[in-house]
Formats: sequence, structure tokens, C-alpha cells
Amino acid sequence: VETPSGRVAAFKIYDKLKTPRKFFLRYSPAGAEAINYQRIADIDIAVPQLLAAGDVRCRGQLKNSFIVTEFAEGYRDGRDFFDNGIHANNIILRDEFIRRAMTLLARCHDHHILHRGYTPANILSRVRESADADGNNLDIMFIDVASCRKLPRWLLKLKLMVDFIMFFRFFDLDAAQRKEFLQHYINAAEKPLFKLDTLAGKVEKALRKHLSKKSRFFSTIRKYK
Repeated sequence: VETPSGRVAAFKIYDKLKTPRKFFLRYSPAGAEAINYQRIADIDIAVPQLLAAGDVRCRGQLKNSFIVTEFAEGYRDGRDFFDNGIHANNIILRDEFIRRAMTLLARCHDHHILHRGYTPANILSRVRESADADGNNLDIMFIDVASCRKLPRWLLKLKLMVDFIMFFRFFDLDAAQRKEFLQHYINAAEKPLFKLDTLAGKVEKALRKHLSKKSRFFSTIRKYK
């Protein structure tokens, strides 16, 4: 949306809540997302500037909630690196995107943040006019962080596979390539929760399980059609 001052902002409203009663004494989805934006910004990961967030309630019961952030001008989401994306044939940019995504995910996990929605669609990138001091050609930004949760280390260790599955399932990579990118995750982590071989094995097992469930689901759909 464009504001009266001419500023462009992104506006999201949660107006179809399945169980609004559960938010009676809890943050609304927009409130939780606003907190998560601050958490992510606090660990030096770029996010759009938060402009506003609020709820509409009646006698304490949540009717809807909204959040407004600056519009990430010039950024595009990670689907650009898929087979039909505009950067599909640019392996250098694709590999940087995946490598940087693993590095930033390690930072989240170091601070006990489980993303739960770590898909390429929620990671924005913008091609720089020239590489930065570290040789990076992309600026990276997170959006849609409503699903993030801050967990104790022991619980994060049990649940963190979801972040890897959500991300890697969209890329046509083999196990060796995934392991190379996971090495960047391990290198970036201050206190890795797993050694590389263990992590790579768990990721491969989790992906096989996910793809098997997906295959059974579509087989059932085709059967009933």
C-alpha cells in the first residue's frame, strides 16, 4: 500500500482465525510477528522496518490483527533460484543464496530461535551493484517471521530439522551438495548442536521421510480423482 506521504508499505492482516479464543491471554499472530521481527533484528539479520502492529478485540476476544512494515524495494524472494526463476541458470548466485541462508540459520539457532517457516519464499535477496567486503553479491533480508519461536537449547535440538526440511525441499540438490552447504552452517554456528556428519545424516533422513509423505499424499489424490 502507499501511504498519504508517498511511502510504500507492506500490510498484512490476520482476519481468518481458526481458534480466536486461544489468543484471549496471548499475543495475536501480528503481535507475535512484531516481537519476532525485533528478535531477528537484534541478532543483526536484516528485516523490513516495523511500522505498526495492532489487534481488533471484542471483550478480549481477538477478531483480527494486522502488521505493517516497510516495503522491501528492489528485493525478490528466493523462488528466483528455482528451476523456472529468473536466476535459475545463475549457479553462482544460487549457491551464494543457499550458503548465506545456512549461515543466517546458524545465527538464529545460536540464539535459540527456531524459524519453522524457513522457506526460500520468506528470504529476500537483492543483487548488489558490486560485491561487498566479504565478496557477497547479494543483500539478504528475512520477511514473514510469524512462525519463529524462541526455545531452550534442548528443545531446539529436537525440533530444528524442520528448518532444514522447509528450505532444502525446494532445491534440486544431491546429498553431497547439501552436505557442502551444511558445512557453512556448522562453520557459522558458535555452538553447533550436531557434528557435520550427524547433521547431514539427519537432514537426509528427514528429507526422505518428508518426500515419502508427500508422494503418498499425491498418490491418494490421484486415486480419488
